[in-house]
Amino acid sequence: MKKIMIALLCAGLLLSGCGEQETVDTPSVNSDTYPSVSVSPALEPVAQYLTQAVLDCSAHEALRHIQASDSTEQAYQALLDGSAELLIAYEADLGEEVEWTALGTDALVFAADPNCGADNLSVQQLKDIYAGTVTNWKQVGGKDMEIVIRHRAQGSASRSALERAMTVNAAEGAPDERSGCLYYMTCSEYQSIAEGSLKLLTVDGVQPEENASEYAFPMPYGAALRKSAEQNSEERIVFRWLAAEYSSANFPNSDVQR
Repeated sequence: MKKIMIALLCAGLLLSGCGEQETVDTPSVNSDTYPSVSVSPALEPVAQYLTQAVLDCSAHEALRHIQASDSTEQAYQALLDGSAELLIAYEADLGEEVEWTALGTDALVFAADPNCGADNLSVQQLKDIYAGTVTNWKQVGGKDMEIVIRHRAQGSASRSALERAMTVNAAEGAPDERSGCLYYMTCSEYQSIAEGSLKLLTVDGVQPEENASEYAFPMPYGAALRKSAEQNSEERIVFRWLAAEYSSANFPNSDVQR
């Protein structure tokens, strides 16, 4: 059984919820009444952990209540169209139909071909690369090698976070090109990559796993439900409990069985 550490696999990245909070009893819901939960793909371990905490159940049973999705956009749509009653996802502009409570913070990270010759990029260098004005690793302190951009799918949380942070004009590199590649992803996704296949770059000298408060590209995540949910509905009861119970003091060092 693989253990996934819920500080979102990035120690010290859970920043929210540090103030005084309301105390709410564990929700009186069971496996038959627990709300269906849609989830951003990278946050499935978080949704699983929370479901286990409420139901005091096995990992297998918790997964029965979670709707897997191919993208964060798809997870949001499941909440909005009513096919899911709760959402665990990265923060986005949800409009007036949805209530949101923060649970913690992941990070948008940048990983590159280990042979690119660069270990760090500044925020401005990243903006220049994704704007398409810097195209060679030599321009940012690396080897004389083309920077080959690898984009995520539209609707993914990391693509949306990148586009909010900077102008993205750089085209996707040739699919068969392996050298000089630059990827972006969530920190939790990076942790699942085979060791040595990509190099995690610092940004302005900051390593997201070691100094989260100074990292330039945080990605808050949390829980959401439709505002129209009844006050005594299972999804609102669970939502209130999540808002009250889960903060930076609760997640670190919590294991999820996979």
